[in-house]
Amino acid sequence: MRWGKYENFSEEEFKCQCGCGAVDMDEDFIYKLQAIRTLLDAPITITSGYRCEDHDWSLGGAGNHTTGRAVDVRVGLENVHALIKWGIQHMTGIGIKMHGPIPSRFVHLDNLTGDMRPRIWSYK
Repeated sequence: MRWGKYENFSEEEFKCQCGCGAVDMDEDFIYKLQAIRTLLDAPITITSGYRCEDHDWSLGGAGNHTTGRAVDVRVGLENVHALIKWGIQHMTGIGIKMHGPIPSRFVHLDNLTGDMRPRIWSYK
């Protein structure tokens, strides 16, 4: 993947946070994230990108982040509604955690397939 073609995202943002350095993101998925970033004209912070299987398991993940087609992001509160609205049109999975301290809030976006898609959920 050529990371330099994405104006607002770098490879480093999507690396597995366990320290293994894995970053096997799907190029079409990153293209869609760049599209919403351009549309919002506001920062989108990747709080969790690619996860290796061990790291995903340690966090109790469902395997979504191991596909390279899932991220958790933080946007300014004024842009959350627009992000979710866009996600409904362009993604198959949206998870919302908008309670607690602002730094812990995020929106999960994924573009996966399967029997349970599309779907929207909230985090406890």
